[in-house]
Amino acid sequence: MSLRASFFLLLAIFGTVSALREQAVGCEGILLCGDKPATNVRVALWDEDDGPDPDDKLQETRTDSKGHFKLAGSTKELTNIDPVCKVYHDCDDALKPGQRKVRFRIPSQYITTGTTPKKYFNLGTINLEIKFAKEDRELL
Repeated sequence: MSLRASFFLLLAIFGTVSALREQAVGCEGILLCGDKPATNVRVALWDEDDGPDPDDKLQETRTDSKGHFKLAGSTKELTNIDPVCKVYHDCDDALKPGQRKVRFRIPSQYITTGTTPKKYFNLGTINLEIKFAKEDRELL
C-alpha cells in the first residue's frame, strides 16, 4: 500500500472514530407492589441497538426501601442512542419461573451530549401489579 493510500485510510478511520459522540441519559421513579414499596427490584438502563451492534447496558441498580431508583449512563454512538429503562420484578407473579420484565422507552428529549445527563426522565410512581401490554419474562 502506498504512503498516500495509507494516509487516506488512517484519515478515514480517525474520522469515523471522532464522529462517535458521547450521549447521556437518565431515568428515575418509584415502584410499588400494590400499596407497598417494591424494594430490591432490579432496574437497568439500556441503549437498545438495531442491526449488528449489540445492546449496551449503561447502568443497573436496585430500588431502595421506598421503591425509589435513579439511573444514569452514557455511551459513544455514531447515531442517536435508543434508551430504555427495564424493570425486572416478581410482583403479583406467584411461583412462575423467572421474573416479569417491563420496558419503558425514554423520549429523545432526555438524551444529552456528554457523560452526565442534564435532565432525568421521571417515570413517576408505578404499581407493578399492572399487567403491561408488551411485558416479557426474564429467565435467570
